[in-house]
Amino acid sequence: MLSTTWHAGCPVAVDSLRQLSITYRNYQGEKQKGELVVSAEVAKEVLAIFRDLYRHGFRIEQINPVENYAGSDDASMAANNTSAFNCRDV
Repeated sequence: MLSTTWHAGCPVAVDSLRQLSITYRNYQGEKQKGELVVSAEVAKEVLAIFRDLYRHGFRIEQINPVENYAGSDDASMAANNTSAFNCRDV
């Protein structure tokens, strides 16, 4: 789950993260499932927000962990991907 997006020295411990399954509508209005990695502290709130977005018909191109892009924010953004956690040196 976190081979490129977490490393020793990250300010968030792995056991403080949660992988969420998110239901969303893609740009074609089709029901999709995606995965987000977030802090355990905000997991319930994030789920509630995405439930509201789904209920209101808000469309999202895709939701995938940045891990699917080898931890590259640039590649994730170029794909118009919605993601969350990514520990990296800035």
